[in-house]
Amino acid sequence: MFLQAIESPLLNLVAVSEQIVPSRPAWQGRYLATGYWFFDETTFQPSESLRAFVAEGEAPLVVTFGSMTGLEARVGALLASIIDGVQRSGRRAILQAPAAVLGSMTVPASLHVTEYVPHDWLFPRAWAVVHHGGAGTTAAAARAGVPQIIAWVLGDQPEWGQIMHRHRVTPKPLALRDLDAATLAARIAAIDEPMRERARSLGARIATEDGVERACALLAERLLP
Repeated sequence: MFLQAIESPLLNLVAVSEQIVPSRPAWQGRYLATGYWFFDETTFQPSESLRAFVAEGEAPLVVTFGSMTGLEARVGALLASIIDGVQRSGRRAILQAPAAVLGSMTVPASLHVTEYVPHDWLFPRAWAVVHHGGAGTTAAAARAGVPQIIAWVLGDQPEWGQIMHRHRVTPKPLALRDLDAATLAARIAAIDEPMRERARSLGARIATEDGVERACALLAERLLP
């Protein structure tokens, strides 16, 4: 009943790229993939410290779990594992997290902590993105053309992890509860140049799409007299 209530007999738009999820025969024209609906924040200006960190060496990892780090019971251990894992990998990283969650934790110079930064600015400057597998974050990283490391929490996130793994632009996804320093370092080490090239190719194809324009055109075609 719930699915019937949210389904239209006229038009059902799926805001996903067919580069990621190809149309399926079962959709039979009732569901149309438009491409992603991105909202780019083109006027964003980063802080001087963030700009300098990005510019000072090889592209950094970006680690962002959005609201998923609201798992208060684990957030301290999670951050410690992330910092340790990044250091073991020998890479620099940007960690998106509220400053308050760090408390008195010591952050090495190879890791820059920042609060909100739009994905459309940050992800294209990343070497890879470590995230929870949310639909929007997955889409933004895919368009940016960078590999992903997905440590899912709940809901549809495991499926997005599997989808991106099938595209071979991410190492095998895992549950966030299983993420520790050694596992993160191993996932980072699994990102090789062929994976990076596949991610670049996928991102280039997604970048040619305009999901919002396609959605508007379909609405006009189907619904306007």
